[in-house]
Amino acid sequence: MNLTPEIDPLMSPNRAEVSLKAIAHNAAQLREAIPDYIALMAVVKADGYGHGMVEAARAAIAGGATWLGVAHPMTALDLAHADLDVPILAWLHEPVSAKNVLPHAIGAGVDLAVSSLAQLEAVIEAARSIDRRARVHVSFETGMGREGAFASEVEQIGAVILESPHVSLAGAMSHLFNADVPGDASVREQAERFEAMCERLEASAGPIPLRHLSASAGALAGEEFRYDMVRPGITLYGYSPVETDLDLRPAMSLTSRISLVKSVEAGQVVGYGARFVTERATTLALVPIGYADGLDRRLTNRLQVLVQTTSASRLVPQVGTISMDQIVLDLGPDSDDPHRYPGVWTAQDLAREAGTISYEILTSVSSRVPRIVLPLASDPNERTWSVEGERPAPRSFTVRTSGAEDTRRAARAIAHHAKAGDLFVLDGPLGAGKTTFTQGFARELDVRGNVASPTFVIARVHPANAEGPNLVHVDAYRLDEDWDIEDLDLDSDLDTSITLVEWGRDRVEHLASSYAIVELRRAESLQSGPLDDPDDTDEERSLTVTFVGERYTREELVRIGIDLREAGFNPEQGGE
Repeated sequence: MNLTPEIDPLMSPNRAEVSLKAIAHNAAQLREAIPDYIALMAVVKADGYGHGMVEAARAAIAGGATWLGVAHPMTALDLAHADLDVPILAWLHEPVSAKNVLPHAIGAGVDLAVSSLAQLEAVIEAARSIDRRARVHVSFETGMGREGAFASEVEQIGAVILESPHVSLAGAMSHLFNADVPGDASVREQAERFEAMCERLEASAGPIPLRHLSASAGALAGEEFRYDMVRPGITLYGYSPVETDLDLRPAMSLTSRISLVKSVEAGQVVGYGARFVTERATTLALVPIGYADGLDRRLTNRLQVLVQTTSASRLVPQVGTISMDQIVLDLGPDSDDPHRYPGVWTAQDLAREAGTISYEILTSVSSRVPRIVLPLASDPNERTWSVEGERPAPRSFTVRTSGAEDTRRAARAIAHHAKAGDLFVLDGPLGAGKTTFTQGFARELDVRGNVASPTFVIARVHPANAEGPNLVHVDAYRLDEDWDIEDLDLDSDLDTSITLVEWGRDRVEHLASSYAIVELRRAESLQSGPLDDPDDTDEERSLTVTFVGERYTREELVRIGIDLREAGFNPEQGGE
């Protein structure tokens, strides 16, 4: 008897936030990269790599997946009962449970893989017991040493399939063992074995409807390994086992809350085994999450944790041995001091430090951590979580600058995160510092040419000095009609350049689905007074950047906030 109640997220300090939008986006990236005639199987085994199987499946289908794949027939039944309306394949079953589960799986329309004559006969018997015809994919041993029939078995397997009224051939499959090693000769060797075994199967069983060999790495390694279908798994959840140009977005974030903060002196032991002893007086924070929740114990004294409070967002080191239920963070002697760290850690970062792979990190998040599933459709009530409690992700930052050079410095912090295709709309009264902001922006991008107000030339292109996007600087002040904006043909450069448009508010936002509005105000304009000296470089300014669209993820906004603090500002965060 299970006496453990379902965990209410509001009663737990820990939660795994799952973005279905990210999964759908990643599937769409794969769908766009792979020709339409090649089927896309979303692998959602291991409970969707820890993200939630059915939810991940729905998101992947929304992004373009046309098949679903899992390891075990029992989990395939859960998918079959979820009304997902796509074919499902399960490829791993053993004799004892097969007697009970295979009839149900076949009855639900699940395709099954077979790796031997004995497995094929078990499937045939299960199909006969319910008077149905099972669809099978013959798995080949091409070098992996796991599941798969040897070449010497293929023809006999094919003959049995051809003769039996209770089974039909739906596909042939295998798996690459070194596809994540660029240029490894074994990949082509396995592909050649796979093709030879497909020929033998076709000779005895007839045409093979679907041939599939590649998972994420193989699908991205080259067109010749894709055949009729690919089976991506880890890429759906935001990570790639090989170098890729795909815009993959991590779909899970693991969060908790600080339960205790205390000041300690130098020489304080932290955790089991005294693997960390403070070298100075400092502030420690206790967080109620540990290896029983999925934090790998090998990350001890190697983990960096993002701490968000009402006044700061920064990465701090975890110290002392990671315990079953808790970790300790070193906030430093001054807990409000913003240290410089390289950004939000991902599962790939954790895997690197733990000496493992991102797959293990994701699937290790335990069942006692509630999943908070962010909806696939836009939801104005969508929330994120921080160590201080429930808060919406910041969508804007406001900083105060003491003059022109401060404005340039803030612009550099923001430009550090800009990339080709970004559109920045600059707004504010005459003399507020729009061109000054652009000068700092251009300095960070390292582009050629003197940045000045382009009023008399309307638009100016500043080529990059090194690899990187050009900067297109536009002044829309003298453009009175909307057709004047269209005549500039800005959208022809948007994808390859970073575009800043002065006086563009409510005139150019339609050119991009995501953009940033930069609103600048000088202190006198904030008080509705006259601008006595528009060139006063020491006058205080207010600079507000509002981010619009899916381009600006929570992680991206956190990174921008960290860089603004590193530059010496105290940004005020605004919501939707």
